[in-house]
Amino acid sequence: MAAIFKAPIAAVVFALEVIMLDLTMASLVPLLITTTTAALTSYFFLGQDVIYPFELVEKFNLSRVPYYTILGIAAGLLSVYFTKVFMYTDSFFEKIKNIWVRLLIGGLSLGLLIYLFPALYGEGYEVINSAIQGNWEFLFNRSLFYGLHDNVWVIISLFSGLILLKVVASSVTLGAGGIGGIFAPSLFIGANLGLLLAFILNHLGVENVPYANFAVVGMGAMIAGILHAPLTAIFLIGDLTGGYGLFLPLMITSTLSYATARIFMPHSVYTIQLAAKKQLITHHKDQAALTLMKVEQLLETNFKTVKKT
Repeated sequence: MAAIFKAPIAAVVFALEVIMLDLTMASLVPLLITTTTAALTSYFFLGQDVIYPFELVEKFNLSRVPYYTILGIAAGLLSVYFTKVFMYTDSFFEKIKNIWVRLLIGGLSLGLLIYLFPALYGEGYEVINSAIQGNWEFLFNRSLFYGLHDNVWVIISLFSGLILLKVVASSVTLGAGGIGGIFAPSLFIGANLGLLLAFILNHLGVENVPYANFAVVGMGAMIAGILHAPLTAIFLIGDLTGGYGLFLPLMITSTLSYATARIFMPHSVYTIQLAAKKQLITHHKDQAALTLMKVEQLLETNFKTVKKT
């Protein structure tokens, strides 16, 4: 994370929040060294520019807390949808033993989705950058719906379809054996969710809100909900965009997204499979110790047999 996203602070927080079970200096020092080295190497070869350039147009406004609250809850519910679709798709493809059939189904499914929504093609970094700039023209580029780009309800429908189908596309890619991850789709979905909410508020005359701010905050909310890592979300978005001016909105949406997702899904997309197999090692030390114990290893069997006389 430190090298790919140029986010050393978020990398440290992610390791502490999601991966590491015990925080000691013996484990923290190597973590700091590796993240610093990775970030410096990335800066040397790729430069120090942030991945998603972001300019804070408007500072945090207290009157917009209700809208950030809605965004956080919506992101939490969408995170639950993401995890459920991911798990269902993974189990579906696991039943298909023939790798060629699996690839064929995955390829045809992705081809159909991209035909309907060309913005789904690729990692989505260009779409995210456009969303951060408050530009939604990517919805209509090379699209069947290009002639309807002035219709408000069509734009809302396309946003909704793009968000929901991005989850399906990412799940199919991974389930069929393709290469992908969780971070980029989460950022993609979050940016579009925030942009969609801002679009609705602005075009329905509720209030005039900055598109860029909501897109950036939406990215953090989705990371928090899907990964169950609100602190990672806050610092990752800050590192990616240089958007620490939105620290309070990020805290609000990330916390609400995480809390909402936990109500319906106690485990993140990373840990749900381990939890189902009862192999999940948690931050609860006693529970972790009991999980690692094997009864057959604890039983003493080297007793001497006493014969009857």
